[in-house]
Amino acid sequence: MARRLRTLIKTKLSGLFDRAEDPSATLDYGYVRQMEQLTGLRNAILELVTAKKRLERQAEQRRADVARLEAGARRALELGDEELARRAIERKQSITAELIALVGEVSDLEAQQAKMIASERANRGRLDRVRTQKEVVKATYSAAQAQLAAGESAAELSAQLADVGSATRRIQDQVDEISVRASALEELQRAGLLDMPGEMD
Repeated sequence: MARRLRTLIKTKLSGLFDRAEDPSATLDYGYVRQMEQLTGLRNAILELVTAKKRLERQAEQRRADVARLEAGARRALELGDEELARRAIERKQSITAELIALVGEVSDLEAQQAKMIASERANRGRLDRVRTQKEVVKATYSAAQAQLAAGESAAELSAQLADVGSATRRIQDQVDEISVRASALEELQRAGLLDMPGEMD
């Protein structure tokens, strides 16, 4: 009865443990998802820096255009062509306005880049801590599983030893009974009671 009860309890506990969510798999999945998000953030930073570099290149081209138009306007004035000089100056002013807008956009992108890089560093730091915690939890879970398995083995061994002990006591009781009967038969034989006529038929 006790053994059946122990087996039933063990089966129920093992069933509950088997149905429990494996924290190792859950933690690994969560960590992979966070790594994917961090990779996405890094890709976004790369895209932003690429866009900023494009704008910086356009700004450099506009600066070169401004310098070329200034030189052209001076050359036109030297040659006495005021109309050409005026058009060059007007074009220079238009390009200077574009350059100012480009520089402002580059500045905005640099500010966004700084924020995104700070966010990436903070997230990377948190992810490093999560990875460490994940490994600690996985190790603790594995230790708990090992402890449970050891406990189950010890309980099973204890139950088996108890059964062996009970069987040993029963056999010893039988041996004692046989020994007592043999001793009784010897005593009866010495007394000559076993040799009486009619008793052995």
